[in-house]
Amino acid sequence: MSHVKFRKRYCAMLGRACLFLALGMAVASAQPSLPDTAAGHALKAWLQAFDRGDRAAYRRFLQTTFPSGVKDLDQDVQFREMTGGFNLRKVEESTPRKIVALVQERLSDQFGRLTLQVADADPNRIASLEVGAIPRPLGFPLPHLSQSQLTASLRSKLARDVASDRFSGAVLVAHGGTPIFAQAYGLADRKRRIRPRPLVFRISSRIVCRRTRTVQFSGSTRPQRRRRPKFRTSADRP
Repeated sequence: MSHVKFRKRYCAMLGRACLFLALGMAVASAQPSLPDTAAGHALKAWLQAFDRGDRAAYRRFLQTTFPSGVKDLDQDVQFREMTGGFNLRKVEESTPRKIVALVQERLSDQFGRLTLQVADADPNRIASLEVGAIPRPLGFPLPHLSQSQLTASLRSKLARDVASDRFSGAVLVAHGGTPIFAQAYGLADRKRRIRPRPLVFRISSRIVCRRTRTVQFSGSTRPQRRRRPKFRTSADRP
């Protein structure tokens, strides 16, 4: 089966995500143009529909342009919620009916490789689409931030995630064994309106994150652990 699951958890991506905020304006302004091909047009349309975050509009797009993807609508919507959508960073390969591109999550610095092919019989329809997480490419280095810039970016990132109900818990950042940022956010028990307990950490790495038992990717109060959904190609479907 040819698919890749994004396996990151919020704690693992938090330290990198605060660094990514410093690149936000540059990413938005430096997106490359897509080729004037059937595959290029299809990718542009898919990115617009997916990034918009409108479930009804995305469903209509799938029904008309990628019918085999309709049954994965719930997974796609969850995937959009976790990533915030994608920024196009580079076109690696382009033919009239196929395009391979590097994309980057809008909510973190995580990169992915996206491969899209249009149907031979109808180039206006998507035949397959696959996104796989990859290590950060060498051509896209992260910026070096001062301690004050790092903590400011982290504070902003956490405030936005708490406001959008993506995170609730306690965070500690330490440098050289000395804490430089420690803060609790949200509620440990939403039903009883109990805030997280005071921060107690055993420092064993530069960034340590303890989440409350109710914290999920989207901040849900349900105790089950959620993972990023699979993005399948049409060939993966029976």
